Amino acid sequence: MNVYEQSNEVEKALSEAIDEETGEIIDEGKFELFEKLQGDFNTKVLSLAKYLRDKRIHLKNIKDEAKRFRAKQKTLEKNIDWLENYIMICWNGEKLEDIQVKLKRNVGTTEISNEEFVPDKYKTEVTKVEVKIDRSAIKADILNGEKVNGAFIKPTLRVS
Repeated sequence: MNVYEQSNEVEKALSEAIDEETGEIIDEGKFELFEKLQGDFNTKVLSLAKYLRDKRIHLKNIKDEAKRFRAKQKTLEKNIDWLENYIMICWNGEKLEDIQVKLKRNVGTTEISNEEFVPDKYKTEVTKVEVKIDRSAIKADILNGEKVNGAFIKPTLRVS
């Protein structure tokens, strides 16, 4: 019997055991049943409350752990960025490799330092308010020797 059904049984036993007008016990057997059901009912409700409390604690622990992992992720991302930049500063760009790792300078990614200075021929209207810049075309033109205002090629590092 679930808690809802038991609640109805408790109320029924109580109404049959006690005279509503006088408040006197009119059926001892029904009153004993009421006391037993009430005890069982309270035990079930308390068990449900404990289960609910445990679920809330578990949820809080998961949220706290997720927060801790997000902080670790952010720290690790910053550390990786720093290491990549440090290698790019220290390394002369020649291909290096051993059994575990290979270093090779990629052509790089196209970085936009200031969208306002990028010529219109590289811009595509995506929406009425957003302009998309064709980074591939900029990269190709820069590699062909053309100077593109507001853009440059930032060397990247590939570690495999």
